[in-house]
Amino acid sequence: MTIHDGPSSNLPGVIYIPNFVNGDPKIYLTLLLQLPFIYESFLKREVCHYRGGSDELDTIIELIEREFGKIVSGVFANHYRDGNDYAPYHKDQYDCTVASLSLGVSRDFYFQHVSTKDRYRFLLKSGDLLVFKNSVNKKYKHSVPVRKKVKDGRICLTFFLQ
Repeated sequence: MTIHDGPSSNLPGVIYIPNFVNGDPKIYLTLLLQLPFIYESFLKREVCHYRGGSDELDTIIELIEREFGKIVSGVFANHYRDGNDYAPYHKDQYDCTVASLSLGVSRDFYFQHVSTKDRYRFLLKSGDLLVFKNSVNKKYKHSVPVRKKVKDGRICLTFFLQ
């Protein structure tokens, strides 16, 4: 197993855009108050299926649609309250390109090849965007691991692009 570190790891089908949006903590705090997060014990984090109602998030959706020339068909928000909340290795069940926007504290994000177990690590900071094509989702699982030393929260906005 090989671990490739950072955006220079050149994982085909993955685009890393640092500072895609302003990583100002006010955006994180505003969305934390506006989105109706519910803790899901089986997911090990708080989640929200976005149905509208946030001007800030609607603006981000428009920005992503303009940047990639695709329609955002859905938004799933994850709130990691601290480093104990995590996402185990999994594949998304959507047949589309996924864009993941990080807001709040920096956290590691891993891709792991399903057969070779090679891993690619990205440190996602507030405002960073990670985009991966469906072909990546078919060959790799992804994860946000536990980080016990992390005491602050992070929101990950997952956009499904059609």
